[in-house]
Amino acid sequence: KNYGLKSSNLLLNVSHTHGGPMLSAQTVADWGADPVWGDRAEVYVRDVVSKVDELLKNAIEKQQPAQVSFGRSTCALAMNRRLPTPEGMRLAPNPNGPTDHDVPVLQVRSVKGELIAVAFGYACHNTTMGGIPLLNGDYAGYARHKLETDHPGAVAMFLGGCGGDQDPVLRGGPAEAEQNGNLLATAVEQTLNAQSTSLPARLKIANATIPLEFAALPPRPDLEVRAQSGNGFVARHAQSILKNWPGPNDHPPAYQYPIQVMSLGDQLTLIALGGEPVADYSLRLKKELSGQEHAVWVAGYSNLVNAYIPNRRVLEEGGYEGTEAIIYQSLPAPFRPELEDQIVSTVRKLFDQIHSK
Repeated sequence: KNYGLKSSNLLLNVSHTHGGPMLSAQTVADWGADPVWGDRAEVYVRDVVSKVDELLKNAIEKQQPAQVSFGRSTCALAMNRRLPTPEGMRLAPNPNGPTDHDVPVLQVRSVKGELIAVAFGYACHNTTMGGIPLLNGDYAGYARHKLETDHPGAVAMFLGGCGGDQDPVLRGGPAEAEQNGNLLATAVEQTLNAQSTSLPARLKIANATIPLEFAALPPRPDLEVRAQSGNGFVARHAQSILKNWPGPNDHPPAYQYPIQVMSLGDQLTLIALGGEPVADYSLRLKKELSGQEHAVWVAGYSNLVNAYIPNRRVLEEGGYEGTEAIIYQSLPAPFRPELEDQIVSTVRKLFDQIHSK
């Protein structure tokens, strides 16, 4: 509103570091933490919003002619974390599971060829450091720091990919996070030094919000038992359902899921999906939509980020990302398996919309 921009023309993507605060008093309450952290979370969010506002102002005031180009590399930093066992799907490293090691890189240079900015993506949780109580950007922060150190005056930006079921192979503390970050920065650097595709000054954006339906709620007797559980997450989740949908035929409204598709120079399409999509989404969309002279970049963690987004396979397999994590993400129930077809068909519709103009 301050600068005459439509919200549909903004892409907000998060790195999903586990080294940061919760972002709402409701989340703090859902996790059973001291309410004082809810108050602090609200203060933090107001500060972040004011900084984003300031960044927009600075960016608009400092506009200048630039050359934009695209390239990609690879980086074997991530591994699938859904391990099939006789007891079911476990949250553990699975070297045979799907991964997306793609490193898409967008570079912006001045008319003199000097690097102004670089935006790069990768599909992996920022969880090298686990639960260390330290404000940090994990491997993505170290990658940005490395690139900005090696290119003084340039700004490096990270876009989280479809890493909902991906964790770093190397985990530990700050040293390991820096090692992962340097590995990713090296992959980006290789792209900066190689020939890239120049993108003409044409930008098209299309957006949609689609309703993703939830599966049926558990029977009320089961919820009443869970509401008395000694596991606080299980108990609070059941209590929330009983409070918000008390009737036998009550059902939660659909989850409003944002999808954003933008074309840069008619040669690169950036698909931004909300939530934490599993890697299958980026692998499928790139396979189905990429062309010989047309690249596709798929980002997750965009514009709304409080839910895992499984595909049909992951839902059918069960496990953390499909069914178990809902009690930590304030969702009443798992999604219905139709969500994959809904998301892909909407992306295709938006893709065709911007490329038919």
